[in-house]
Amino acid sequence: MKTTFLSLFLLLLNTLSAQETVTAAEYFIDNDPGVGNATPITISNETSLLSNFNVSTIALTEGTHQLHVRVKDNLDQWSMYARKTFLIRSVNQLNTKTINGIEYFIDTDPGVENANGISVANENSLNETFNISSNTISQGFHWLHFRVKNNNDTWSLYARKLIYIVEEFSTNDIIAAEFFIDVDPGVGNATSIDITQGPTINETLSIEIPNDLVEGDHFLHIRVLNSNGKWSLYARPEFESTLGSTDFTFENMSIYPNPVSDKLYFSLGDTSIDKITLIDLTGKVISEFSEVSSYISMVDLEAGTYLLQITTTEGSISKKIIKK
Repeated sequence: MKTTFLSLFLLLLNTLSAQETVTAAEYFIDNDPGVGNATPITISNETSLLSNFNVSTIALTEGTHQLHVRVKDNLDQWSMYARKTFLIRSVNQLNTKTINGIEYFIDTDPGVENANGISVANENSLNETFNISSNTISQGFHWLHFRVKNNNDTWSLYARKLIYIVEEFSTNDIIAAEFFIDVDPGVGNATSIDITQGPTINETLSIEIPNDLVEGDHFLHIRVLNSNGKWSLYARPEFESTLGSTDFTFENMSIYPNPVSDKLYFSLGDTSIDKITLIDLTGKVISEFSEVSSYISMVDLEAGTYLLQITTTEGSISKKIIKK
């Protein structure tokens, strides 16, 4: 038995100029039937689009698929599509095992079943809060890894999160906040955000995304300053920017494989690459390539998530890349 519907949240940002409205939307899975020939989505005419819609997955085979969504404006011009990858799995297959073990480690893997164990009840899924002591962890950035074991004695691949250990921060009022997108200009040098000063912040922040932000994936970083003059670690939500339909688009561009182990290949047709910039999750530029033919080497990079910003003779694009 397969899942009947895939419920999706559609958020298209910076798609149109202030004079244009979204008049139509359509989606397709995996193969593009051509602009205007995909499955229509019922919408209201708006200058921006923020809505939920259901996509039937009954006819899809098990495995990985890609959902594509694009919109049309009142000038009868279609945008580039937004794309998301999703997985179809059999419900019976997913529920045949239970989780009966979990362990974690910081930075260095001591080996399966040699990490710090956490007691859990046998469940088909896991949604719990755990307390992990940081007393013996040095100040700075670290990787926290988790993995689980099922009742067949099989361990999963670990999930990994970047953490930051810092001196106690919450004893002073928060007096300032700032944000940056993708590349960190340095603490105190990012764009200031208006906040209400106090020991905590619980408010909606108004952050204007630059109009000249290149198409593709991006990371928004936010950090705050306390009255003792110390900056916090930043929060890092992910978002996508989509160009207007009159701008250059990258519909025929391919970047593969992703995730990548050694070589990352590019296929841009007749478009020439001027520069490639590689950015890590801390906002640091770690590599720049000015002469690129058809691939770049990723062998020396640590496993993790990166942003790849490509500048071409026709325009620029930013893509999230996972290094295995």
